[in-house]
Amino acid sequence: MDGVFTAGKFKGRWFSDVAGQETSFVAWAKRQKTPPGYLRAFLDFLKQGRRGQRSLDGLVVKTPRAAALPAESEQVTEDTGEGRGLRFDFLMALEVVGPELFEVGPEDQDAEVPHTLRTALAQHRGATAAPGASRWRFPAALYAEVLRWLEWNPDFRCRVEPVPVWVLKRLPAFAASAEKVQAVAALRLSLATKRLLAELPKPAPKTQPTQTEEDHKPVKALDLDGLGGQLLPFQVDAVEFGLRHHARFLLGDEMGLGKTITALALAKHFVEEWPVLVIAPAPLCRVWQDQALRWLPTLLAPKDVVVVRSGQEVVPTVAKMVVVSYNLLPARQDSSKPGSFGEFQIVIVDECHQLRGQSSKRAQAVVPLARRAKHALLLTGTPLVARAEDAYPLLESLLPEGELPSVNDFAARYGRRGAQRLQELHALLGSVMLRRTKVEMLPQLPKKRRRRVLLDLGPSAPSASPAAREEPVEEACERLAKAKKAAVAEYLSCLLAANVRFLVFAHHLAMLDALEKSLQEQSIRYFRIDGSTLMTERSKYIDSFQTTDHFQVALLSLTACSQGFTLSAASVVVFAELFWVPGTLLQAEDRAHRLGQENMVDVHYLVAPGTVDERMLAAVERRARDADKAVDGGTATAPLAREGGILEAPVVEKATAVEEVASGARGAKRKALPKESEDDLVLIGPRSSGRPFTWAKMSIGISDPGLPILQAFG
Repeated sequence: MDGVFTAGKFKGRWFSDVAGQETSFVAWAKRQKTPPGYLRAFLDFLKQGRRGQRSLDGLVVKTPRAAALPAESEQVTEDTGEGRGLRFDFLMALEVVGPELFEVGPEDQDAEVPHTLRTALAQHRGATAAPGASRWRFPAALYAEVLRWLEWNPDFRCRVEPVPVWVLKRLPAFAASAEKVQAVAALRLSLATKRLLAELPKPAPKTQPTQTEEDHKPVKALDLDGLGGQLLPFQVDAVEFGLRHHARFLLGDEMGLGKTITALALAKHFVEEWPVLVIAPAPLCRVWQDQALRWLPTLLAPKDVVVVRSGQEVVPTVAKMVVVSYNLLPARQDSSKPGSFGEFQIVIVDECHQLRGQSSKRAQAVVPLARRAKHALLLTGTPLVARAEDAYPLLESLLPEGELPSVNDFAARYGRRGAQRLQELHALLGSVMLRRTKVEMLPQLPKKRRRRVLLDLGPSAPSASPAAREEPVEEACERLAKAKKAAVAEYLSCLLAANVRFLVFAHHLAMLDALEKSLQEQSIRYFRIDGSTLMTERSKYIDSFQTTDHFQVALLSLTACSQGFTLSAASVVVFAELFWVPGTLLQAEDRAHRLGQENMVDVHYLVAPGTVDERMLAAVERRARDADKAVDGGTATAPLAREGGILEAPVVEKATAVEEVASGARGAKRKALPKESEDDLVLIGPRSSGRPFTWAKMSIGISDPGLPILQAFG
């Protein structure tokens, strides 16, 4: 039977702990002719071969029978009686792979586990073989047992990397194991260390209590009366989820599922704690104002919703909702300046993936506000934009202070450049996130079809020499944009001849300017939105595109227009240029692929072979799959995996791509709305508010008035 030292310099430590680590002490103890009582118990433990079991607060660790002899090829050393069994010189890592599962395997994915250890793991109770070589899965309830068995097995010895306690504490099924692991660690501390810790000042109470699934009881009864329209069932589910989680969670639904409406419906339940602070990208601030007035007509009048337009603007004390952009928020955090914000009990952070970069001014301004708020609702369709580290400020905003490690430790565990332990990160995000996809919630939504269209740049193609590959990426992309602009303009002319409406995204000004000039020369009705376009102009362009057939082409900047707008009046999306961030590309695609879309959405990526385009495609695919594993668990319904990814999209000739689009247009169900249809459109919107308005962001026919499913997506 294992025991604990009751005296001496190892007081409080397990016999097996000392036997395995303090070999010189073991040798000294064996030489004592008249050992004291505490040492006699330790020597008796050594004579028994350090077998038996240890119990601590219900944790029982049973040591197995002697393992089989190692194979001759195994790199092991044998202890001489002062250590434990066989030593294996490699690292075994434990990793959470689901809310109720963890996995054990070599840290190095390519390492081969020695036969002795492999056999012992396979025979351990609860073990099942995991995908991949030499990996085993166990139920969460066995975590503490398996960890101690690996650390103090009498038959073998190897290095062990456990799951951090802060991860275990976030997952209800692992919470009990976290307490046991902490209890064992406390026993191993020396008395001097314990005294030092006892003298340290106690930490301040946590801002928010840690919640587990058992604690998630609705704080209020569901009340949807007085809304300016009818929510869809899955939106109602999200509101109920928010009520169970005290309205502190991340709503990670895919783009086009109505996160704005859901957030407003949830905020309605806490009207006694208003005002509400909404933080959003600058182009979306007016959208929030419009949607709030539309969906909360019995609670808000125009004077109650204030959109902050400058860093010095003083917000009226009677405001019930304050909408501020990410750019203006940092300037309003300094209490010494006029117009600074006080505390808000309800904070909504839209497109919260823009907080990525924990040291950014945005994160430094937003995270403290969200953490101090009683209710904090974070919204994004792309929780991870490019790296696992992107999740840190989102978790930091929602979790009590002290529950996360430093950002450096977080990045070290989940990857700085690439990504690792993505299933564990998926489980961690799942502890604060509700995530649904369009495939799950809107099976009637038409599919998305990606195509790669190869451009022949001829003599203007950038050099593919090794020297050119050493060129800085930004310079290479800008040079490629200039080389591609003529070929892209030619391709757009082919689409125009097919008489289809489409969106075209570009990144560099040289490309946008060249395409605009080409459209002007062909007398095409188009509009352009980039970073210099005024917000009022943006709204006019988008409303006109959605409700009339005046514009045929929307020429859009990738970074200025990839989020927050509905452009479902088009069913063709063209990418004149690529971008390094998969989330940006996906959001841009989904300007058209969202509720209200009646046709298959054709997405054309214009790629120049042998250029930096190919490097960007490979990087985008890798990052997209990493994000898929972390956010959606690597399911087949994840956005960039669902349609096979860009790299796996078929390569088609220009003529073929155009013919596909033209043939789709000939059989399209959409009817373009007449230019003078304003009065007719009044019939389409929700009628409960008593004030008519037009559906400026939906593309539907006049024959579809009052279609219920549309009323949930303004």
